[in-house]
Amino acid sequence: MTQMDDKTANILIVDDIIDNLKVLSTTLEQQNYKVRCAKNGFMALQAARKIFPDLILLDIQMPDLNGYEVCQRLKADLQTRHIPVIFLSALDDVLDKQKAFAVGGVDYITKPFEVEEVLARVATHLELQNVRQFLEEQVKKRTIELTKALKQADAANVAKSQFIANMSHELRTPLSAIIGYSEILEEESKDLDIEKEQIFLPDLEKIHSSAHHLLEIINNILDLSKIEAGKMELYLEQAEISAILEEVVGIIQPLVHQNLNTLIVEYPKRSITLYTDVFKVRQSLLNLLSNASKFTKAGEIALSVQCDRRNQRDYIYFQVKDNGIGITETEMKKLFTAFGQADSSISRKYGGRGLGLILTQEFCQMMGGEIMVESTPGKGSCFTIKLPAIVDLPED
Repeated sequence: MTQMDDKTANILIVDDIIDNLKVLSTTLEQQNYKVRCAKNGFMALQAARKIFPDLILLDIQMPDLNGYEVCQRLKADLQTRHIPVIFLSALDDVLDKQKAFAVGGVDYITKPFEVEEVLARVATHLELQNVRQFLEEQVKKRTIELTKALKQADAANVAKSQFIANMSHELRTPLSAIIGYSEILEEESKDLDIEKEQIFLPDLEKIHSSAHHLLEIINNILDLSKIEAGKMELYLEQAEISAILEEVVGIIQPLVHQNLNTLIVEYPKRSITLYTDVFKVRQSLLNLLSNASKFTKAGEIALSVQCDRRNQRDYIYFQVKDNGIGITETEMKKLFTAFGQADSSISRKYGGRGLGLILTQEFCQMMGGEIMVESTPGKGSCFTIKLPAIVDLPED
């Protein structure tokens, strides 16, 4: 099983009585063990550090260092701490035995001893030591394998992130051109007569909308790859909450109206200045409002802001609430998992709840905040983003 199977076990006997040493050494040598003897504690420590025996038989009552002290020193030394120690002593009190185990002994044999008992216990503890060494070797081997596998996985992850980033950049260039040309054609179609405009304009708007949607997906994938590669950074600046909300509402209103929804916005009228990553706050709110708009039809979507102070720090709570389809318990478990949408039919029907939530969660955590969700299937969902009013840059 281990190295001990290929060699004879090495045993160190420590006793200040010569007759005991002779009896034990002769008995053990007859069983083909290699035996070393030490007449006192100091000699025992020197021998243990020199030969590193597989087992030590240790007397307690000795003139210089007693057995307890010897065992304590052995266990305090990283090189000898794993050597099993069996105490051999005429002391038969329970407290003596308890102390022997307390200082690191694995067994206790009372003198006068029976030879058969000593041999049986020696064999048992050598086998246990054998098993321990085997397990340690297996753990060491497995650790090396796992470390190697982890390095390979890290390298593969870096390669994947680089590939995604490169592909995203490659795709964004033609998409930007498509969006630009569609906008030009939309403007030019307005110069046509009404009949031709009604023919071309709806299709041009669809091209423009689809291209923007695809660009949004690509940007989300690129952001996710940056986060996984640890390359996403915070860009902190001061901004008024009212300005952030005004911009967000202006962007999201068309999508809200598309499903005949009503958007209600509530926030403190007083001036509230944040020191934060405005882009990530804005994008997080747009992700939540976009989902709410897609999963709610002819309903109500509420965006509210509240301020709170906890542990001498100001926090801002952004809450997006809707009365849409809600989220099932099964979906909830995969809600913040990239590419882990629980029901693909939802994605096909509504076209959302993909990368937006996982990116929002990552952005919140980067800024020292969190995102929370409550939902009832068929009645709606409520997402809450909690962020510090003053974001600290992460320590290197």
